Amino acid sequence: MAPQSNSGFSFTGMVGATMGALKKGHLAGYNKVSTEEGRVTLPVHTPSGYQDKDLEEEEGLLNTRTMKRTIKRRWLNCGLFCKAIAIVVAIFFIISAGKLIMWAIGPAITGLEGMPVFSESLGCMDDASYLYNGGETTLSIPIGQRKDHSIDIGGSAVGTITVTEAAADIDEVQYKFTIRSNDMSMVDQIDLTYPGLKPGPDSTSRLVIGTPRYPRDSSSCVRYDVVMYIPRALKKLHVASHAACTCQIRSRGPPRSGGNNLRSTSLSLEVYRGWLVGQASIVNRTSIATQRGDGVMNVHVHPTAPADPENPSQVTLQTYSGAGRTDLFFENDKVFAHRPIKSLHTSAMRADVYLHYKAAEFDGNINLGSSSFTATGAKPYSAGGSWTHWVGDTDGKDEIIVKSKGWTGLYF
Repeated sequence: MAPQSNSGFSFTGMVGATMGALKKGHLAGYNKVSTEEGRVTLPVHTPSGYQDKDLEEEEGLLNTRTMKRTIKRRWLNCGLFCKAIAIVVAIFFIISAGKLIMWAIGPAITGLEGMPVFSESLGCMDDASYLYNGGETTLSIPIGQRKDHSIDIGGSAVGTITVTEAAADIDEVQYKFTIRSNDMSMVDQIDLTYPGLKPGPDSTSRLVIGTPRYPRDSSSCVRYDVVMYIPRALKKLHVASHAACTCQIRSRGPPRSGGNNLRSTSLSLEVYRGWLVGQASIVNRTSIATQRGDGVMNVHVHPTAPADPENPSQVTLQTYSGAGRTDLFFENDKVFAHRPIKSLHTSAMRADVYLHYKAAEFDGNINLGSSSFTATGAKPYSAGGSWTHWVGDTDGKDEIIVKSKGWTGLYF
């Protein structure tokens, strides 16, 4: 976890300051000598300057040796020191207790605290009056021969992508989107490529939206808002955005239901910058990536019901994290037979990775290869080997492999 800087006072500094305050208060208890200017009142009968004759004679007999003055060494006041330490310790205890209480009653950190309000906070909205194609554009693209489809948005444009299920009678990927800008010359540079746009055979089911490139401090801007409807027949989906984007996965029904849900056999999602949030199913394989940028991942994944409950097939989950935080929730529905889990989590840019497997019914081995980590609910192996931890049974069929140069939190 990223270290936190301490900008407060040090313990020794607080002890010194407290001792100074206590000593000052201690000295203030003595009566001060008056410093007021004025005449000094003398007694009415002032003694005369009488000098005894015998005393004068004895002055010559006085010891003329100089007496060495004893200097009393000033030691540390132990009472004040102990009292100062007690006060400082009490202050630290009260502050720590207060922080603990605030942490306990406060909302849990999700990693999405900085995420803009969906479709409202990316900018380039109210002042972007120039629309591509004059308004909302609708497209229908047949799925590929391998039951696959992909969308790739390039350039510097910012925007939103919403992935949801199509109606039951739809067998093509449908799009509804708007692209807008505050500069008409930017709109003229927008380019779309998809099957059927040009004459000739094209077996690739892919939509490419090309937007102009411009510096971040430019006064011009381009924004897109895309909604894509995925048919049930689609088996493989790839979504990629190269600029700042909020990608939201939306299900029509409960995420773990066996009904109409986003259920591509092979699902691949990638965001370079921005946020990738929502819920997705794992039919066979799901891959989620932010490794080529600083995108933030916060996704709940749910294995679908096995085709053969007597012999459940394996589900594979792969995540590739970049410079942004990752929160991955693996949630298994207890109604379905447990499907063996094979997960690979890779982080190459030292960002924090939170892996939540409390609801996964995990039973098997873990290779936790992370520079630093926190693991709860997992038992470490005492001897070296290919596995570092295990949960449930060491002979279980589930597997998790973590490769991270940063900090990883793994929770069961």
